[in-house]
Amino acid sequence: MVGQELTRELIWAWAYQGADIDMYDSGEDGDAAVFDDAVNNFFDWDEFLLFSADPECLARSYFAGKLARALVKLIASAPDFSFGFPSVCGISSEEDFLEKTMDRNREVYKLLAVVNKMRSMKDPPIRSLYRQVFYFRNDSYDVSREFSIKCARKLDLGLFNYGGT
Repeated sequence: MVGQELTRELIWAWAYQGADIDMYDSGEDGDAAVFDDAVNNFFDWDEFLLFSADPECLARSYFAGKLARALVKLIASAPDFSFGFPSVCGISSEEDFLEKTMDRNREVYKLLAVVNKMRSMKDPPIRSLYRQVFYFRNDSYDVSREFSIKCARKLDLGLFNYGGT
């Protein structure tokens, strides 16, 4: 791992002026993860949108990719089904569960606010990303519905029949 100190200013210079960041260019997974973590710590979803929407930003595709992956992950994770399966350790305390749910919902809301901003932006790449995210949302619903139907067909409810084995 390279010893360069990552700062908000250095990442900004990388995004707009092409400043060299050794961790980004090293090709090593560990360095890339450190760089990604630094970006996540220094910038929020609104700033990812600003970078993504700015044609002057040299790292526009990097930030658009981060934003797109976050949105796809959000949609695919079905935020309305946030209850985790307590298969190994049992269910967490109500307080822990509610705290985690609130933290997650805050992040979901922040991302939804960014999507709402994308809706009214005129930049063609941002409009395209916005449409793709919503098409994926619709596809995700259809896939979930199909999955549910397939699972329902596979259910063996024979044990619930009177006199069943």
